[in-house]
Amino acid sequence: FKSLKMIVFAGGEPTMSDEHVYVLQHLIDIGHTQVHMKISTNGHVVEFKNHNLIELWKHFPNLSLQLSIDAIGQRAEAVRSGTDWTLVEHNIQLVRQAGIKHHANVTVSALNIWWMDETVEYLKSQLKIHRVLYNLLYNPDILSIKVIPRKYRAMVDKVLSKCLEIDPSIAQIKTYFDQHQDDALWQSFLIYNLMLDITRKEKLFENLPIKKDLIDTWVRKQI
Repeated sequence: FKSLKMIVFAGGEPTMSDEHVYVLQHLIDIGHTQVHMKISTNGHVVEFKNHNLIELWKHFPNLSLQLSIDAIGQRAEAVRSGTDWTLVEHNIQLVRQAGIKHHANVTVSALNIWWMDETVEYLKSQLKIHRVLYNLLYNPDILSIKVIPRKYRAMVDKVLSKCLEIDPSIAQIKTYFDQHQDDALWQSFLIYNLMLDITRKEKLFENLPIKKDLIDTWVRKQI
């Protein structure tokens, strides 16, 4: 253990792993707390089996949390099944108050790009997360931002332009969006997510800004 220079805890969810706690506690016991450490987490768990994870993390000055956040509020719960946004936001505040290094990792897809400007603004201004990394989702391809059809692209382009004003590093996302389009997959995107909403009793479609237009289009097709 004393020869370790870097440790990465990646998903599933490492904060719900016995091994995560064991490694942290052993490193503390042997005094090897200068090791560089990265932990990916969805932000739901800061206590595990009577262990206060924040108190353990505080021992490691070179530890950094990567918070996986794809949207905020009710939208976060619609985009990522099982999310409890109130709990996540509370835990982020605890992490910040404890002085633990952290940043947000946003996976950009056709599920959440509709309100990306509001997400980025909230992360930076309200949650004080100044470093936000953006990853494009490529697979499954029916969830990629390239599926968005021509009639909605001006709306999304406006959202991304607002994002650029807040965080220039999102330029890579806008470039991809401008250069890739495959709206033949759009129908599959709609059917897939509508079925998930029904089976999971969730509300992705309730949150989409194009909901009314989609309903009107379906109704016209039935007439």
